[in-house]
Amino acid sequence: QGDMPRAREVLERAEGLTRSGTSSADISSCLEYLGLFHIMLGDLVSASRYLREALALAETSGDRQANENASNDLAQVDILEGRAEAARARIEPLAARQDAELGMLLPVLAWAYLELDEENLARETADRAVEYTRVQEPMKSVEALRVQGMVFDRYGEADKALGAIQEGLKIARSLPYPYAEARLLQEEASHLLRHGDQEGAQKGFRQALGIFRKLGAQGGVEEVEQALQQTA
Repeated sequence: QGDMPRAREVLERAEGLTRSGTSSADISSCLEYLGLFHIMLGDLVSASRYLREALALAETSGDRQANENASNDLAQVDILEGRAEAARARIEPLAARQDAELGMLLPVLAWAYLELDEENLARETADRAVEYTRVQEPMKSVEALRVQGMVFDRYGEADKALGAIQEGLKIARSLPYPYAEARLLQEEASHLLRHGDQEGAQKGFRQALGIFRKLGAQGGVEEVEQALQQTA
């Protein structure tokens, strides 16, 4: 619902409660949510700290799902900090397992391949992510479509890129999922700017900025403000 201050309060209270208990699975889950929350805030240092602790607990307890969740989020941090090869190394073995959580893992793996300019792998994995999530996990198709749009755009398929992004936007708005909507608006605006539509890009960036500010997602705010300066 976009109430980030309330989300922070609930998560931090939950962390205190779970740390006073005995279930490492509950602690790992809470830490993973805190890590993901701090990715949204743009605080990658805190995100990494929470997620590494969550992963260590998951590995100790043998909790496969918690391991996948924390590893997937850490891979996003890796990509955002310019370590796409590390992200690839985290996710490839997990995605190859039987009964892997592919709706979560494949979009991030495709994003890592894209950052490494592995065109064939990026295309194949992004397409697979979209096909899988459309059928199995429609909510996760939002991120899969965002990454697929990025892949199409990188390799010269502008119409397909815009189609994927707009499909993702439609789903994000229907859920609603404001953070994903803002990221897709940001991607759509970047696409328009690359293709010469400065006015459309400015409009999209402003819409994304408004949502990021409302959410308190400072990382998104800073990225979009920088992008807007380039369109001035």
